[in-house]
Amino acid sequence: MSDYLYTEAEVRKMWLRSYEEQIGIAQAKALEAIVRTDGKVVVSLSGGKDSAMMLYIIAQMWACSSHRNDKLIVMFADTSNEFNCMRKYVRELCSYIENAFEIEIDLKIVRGNKHYFDVVEEVGFPFISKKVARCVRDVKATLKRLNLMYADIESLLPETYTRKHFKECLQAANRLRERGFNDTVILNLTKITSKNDWCESYFLPVQWRPLLDAPFDISEECCKELKKDPIKYASKEIGKLLPMVGEMAAESRDRLRSYMKTGCNLFDSRQGRNKSKPLGAVTELTVLRFIYEHDFPIAPVYGELIFDEENEKYYFTQESRTGCKLCGFGIAKDPERYIRVQKYEPQTIKFAFTSRERGGLGYTEICEYLNKYCGTEIAIPEIEQGYYLKRIERLRDKGVNI
Repeated sequence: MSDYLYTEAEVRKMWLRSYEEQIGIAQAKALEAIVRTDGKVVVSLSGGKDSAMMLYIIAQMWACSSHRNDKLIVMFADTSNEFNCMRKYVRELCSYIENAFEIEIDLKIVRGNKHYFDVVEEVGFPFISKKVARCVRDVKATLKRLNLMYADIESLLPETYTRKHFKECLQAANRLRERGFNDTVILNLTKITSKNDWCESYFLPVQWRPLLDAPFDISEECCKELKKDPIKYASKEIGKLLPMVGEMAAESRDRLRSYMKTGCNLFDSRQGRNKSKPLGAVTELTVLRFIYEHDFPIAPVYGELIFDEENEKYYFTQESRTGCKLCGFGIAKDPERYIRVQKYEPQTIKFAFTSRERGGLGYTEICEYLNKYCGTEIAIPEIEQGYYLKRIERLRDKGVNI
């Protein structure tokens, strides 16, 4: 039996539905989640445009359900890396939704015990992508365990990683096995599985391999520390509720594959963690049009939403996405990001791009390394180096070498 409910072709066909069909299905899936759980849902609000639209649609359905007099629980995870305007915006949006649909929202703001600035020192910095960061973290840990650098094993690996070179990749995998490398890392480096099959999904592209010998660590784990775990612990306190999230299959390959397995709503925990994704089959264009037509508040960092009638396109005058302001995921495709962030929050950028020796996060060194060794073109903000004595002392007390 297949692990997938839908094929990729079927999901892509969903994206061709009309605007009205996409919205109607999103509303139906939101209502289904409310009804099937008897109102035991919690809306995950990030403050981004997608989750804001999702909250609007869920509130519509909540208002016409038998639970309209109950409080709709909304959870916002303050990661300590949000734009400064976000906490205020989330409160304003919830107030707007309450007034628009005459319902009551129970907004729960959750935050972990650690700050982003400390977490990245412990687990590594979020750069390039979650997939690349995870691969780098796993491979680097194994290299450290074996007391090796990537430069020590580079000659054992093939020059080309295509199916035509399967034999060379298999030989490389066997050489790594002889030296004590585990199956996951061998897959990351060669595309060869533990059963000697071919798999490209978890491969670490050669472009990013200089990060394996970098004088800093990168990792995808800050999201777990700052968002996923606090939400999980808070959810336990408020009972067993179905999470409703603004994920869309059109956002990435990973989310497409996830949607192919679960569809919009997953209620059977035997298949994985229960979750509702009302916008799962919605496109970016539909989201922008919905926001434009309904004119509800969006986070200030987006600027204004404009409709270009001549080209029939919608665009924001400032940021196209929100999320964590210092996150480096996607930076290779958005190299001007930190220059823009500097306009909104100059002190944050000053601290981030101050060297670690002076108590900053050392983003200048990270970006320079990526530009020099990985071929990126990240624009580095011009700052006057700060000096953060208390942070220097705190890190030294923890035994951090700076």
